[in-house]
Amino acid sequence: MTTVLEGQHPQGANLLLHGAGNKRGRILGIAHVLSRALPRRQRTAEISADPSSDLLNAFTAERQDLRALAERARSASGDRVRELEEAATVVEDARLQERAIEHLTARLPPSLALERIAAEFARALASHGPAARRAVDVEAFLGAVAHRYAGLEPIRVRRGEIVAAVHLSGISALRAWASGAVGALVAGSSEESTGVPVLTALGVPVASGLRQLFDTVGNGTRVALDADSGEVYVNPTAAQAAAWRR
Repeated sequence: MTTVLEGQHPQGANLLLHGAGNKRGRILGIAHVLSRALPRRQRTAEISADPSSDLLNAFTAERQDLRALAERARSASGDRVRELEEAATVVEDARLQERAIEHLTARLPPSLALERIAAEFARALASHGPAARRAVDVEAFLGAVAHRYAGLEPIRVRRGEIVAAVHLSGISALRAWASGAVGALVAGSSEESTGVPVLTALGVPVASGLRQLFDTVGNGTRVALDADSGEVYVNPTAAQAAAWRR
């Protein structure tokens, strides 16, 4: 029994998680948990007399931003990444915008309309095997549109942070990389997240399959990530942190 416990918690380690690494080295950083919640805040009547027009403008602005990020990522990776192209396809999918207008015409508030569309696409894709993970990209894109429509700044990842997510979308991965994130921790398997291969192509360390991730990691948690072995030290000791920097 002692041997088993020591294997799970090596001497000197505060906590060690085991997952699957993407073989992109190791890094120290502060965790930043990515939220999947869409904002419920609505524009006031004084700000928005035409919610349909404002929502379409939010779609257009987000689409333009993400096109630019995707192009940067293509140049940086130097190769075609299927999951990046899948995320780009979601961004260009006119059905999302058309469905949003249908809901608005039925007098559904814009924020609820976007939530409903995300749920609709998740149900529609659930039985399509690998394609089901595109629902995570749909949710991420609609979340960005919802923030912009509500006039809210999205929560930005800071340079040097390690993002943590249940499933990492390609869109969230792009934004994290562009903001200077140095790594990613994912509770689900790499096959469930389009963002893992995107970050891998960009040389960013990732560990996935960390089922107990959110039992121990929250915003501001210090993390040492070894993407070669898939090991994650939570709140590493000073000695461990020093060894990581060598």
